[in-house]
Amino acid sequence: MKVAEKKGGSFEPIPVGIHNAMCIGVVGIGEQEFMGKTKTQVIVSWEMMDLKEEKDGEQVPRVHSEFLAASLGNEEYPTALRKILQGWRGKPFTSEELHGFDMKNIVGVPCILMFKTKDSGKGTQIAEAMKYSGDKYTPHFPTLFYDPEEHDESVFQQIPEWIRERINRPGAQVAAVASQPATPETGDIADDDIPF
Repeated sequence: MKVAEKKGGSFEPIPVGIHNAMCIGVVGIGEQEFMGKTKTQVIVSWEMMDLKEEKDGEQVPRVHSEFLAASLGNEEYPTALRKILQGWRGKPFTSEELHGFDMKNIVGVPCILMFKTKDSGKGTQIAEAMKYSGDKYTPHFPTLFYDPEEHDESVFQQIPEWIRERINRPGAQVAAVASQPATPETGDIADDDIPF
């Protein structure tokens, strides 16, 4: 039997810098094991307004997805998700909001994302998020919200295959997985009208 090096795909990371984006997906993937630790995770996906790629002969917006712990942490040790959401909102969470924040509220909402090189030196990740104050934007791709508390098979099938595989992989623990489509606001969003 012969073995060989596994070659990486042709995936190109989002360039370092500041980019306009809109959240088009929030998918709860349940408990996932990574580097010996188990955490409840969510995958958040953004459509990049100013970055395009060719797919099937058409120029379409690029999409960036990040695995994030489904937690806000605490004041002393905030999670990456909490830092992103607070920058996006332009304000910290109130004590009442910290009791439970509905992730559905970010689907269809634009923002500005700052990307940095990962500590490993391979690829990029979100370093910071900020309020968006640009022109109205209509996403090219459909929006999606998936919450692991109820199940809707028709919406589950709309989730990208690579995420469905992550949800269903051995060792993942997701209760009867839930999903529901999100319908973003299509009107203009003023700085003080961000719905979360």
